Amino acid sequence: MPKIIPLFLIILAFAARPGLAQEWGSYHNPVYGAVADVPPGFEPVGPVTIEGAGQLFRDRSGALLSIYGAPIPNGDFSAFVTQTIAADVSLKTWPIGGQTITPDWAEFWGGRNGRTVRVRMEATCNGTLVIATRFEYSGLSSSTADRVERSLTAGPASAC
Repeated sequence: MPKIIPLFLIILAFAARPGLAQEWGSYHNPVYGAVADVPPGFEPVGPVTIEGAGQLFRDRSGALLSIYGAPIPNGDFSAFVTQTIAADVSLKTWPIGGQTITPDWAEFWGGRNGRTVRVRMEATCNGTLVIATRFEYSGLSSSTADRVERSLTAGPASAC
C-alpha cells in the first residue's frame, strides 16, 4: 500500500501539468502557403470563405481564428489591405483602433463590447498572394494573439 500512494501522486502531478494536456498546434494551407500556430483548445470548424482559402478554428469561449490565403488582385497589396479594412468596418461593424501598412505586411486591430479583432497579412509569391491570420476574441491574453501573429509564415504554396 505505501508504494501505491507515491505512484498515485506522481501520476496526479503529471496529469495536472497544463503544458502536457494543452499543446499548441499548427496549420498549413497548401494552396496559398499560410502557416501559423493554433492555440490550445481551438478546433477546426470549417473552411474560410472559398474552398482552399484556409481554415476557421473556434474555442469553447467563442474565440475565432482564421488562417488563410488569397490572390492579390493586380498585385496591389496596399489596396487589398485597405479593402479588407473597409469590409471589416462596413460589413462586420468593427471599429478599427489602429493599423500599420507596409509594402510587404500589414496589421490592423480594433474592438467593441469587450471583444478584440487582430489581423496580420503578409504579401508572398512576389506580391501575387497574401497570407493572413484573423483573431477575434474576448478574455484571452494578448500574448496568445501575439504568438499567432508572430508564427505566420509562408510555406509551400501550389498557387505560387
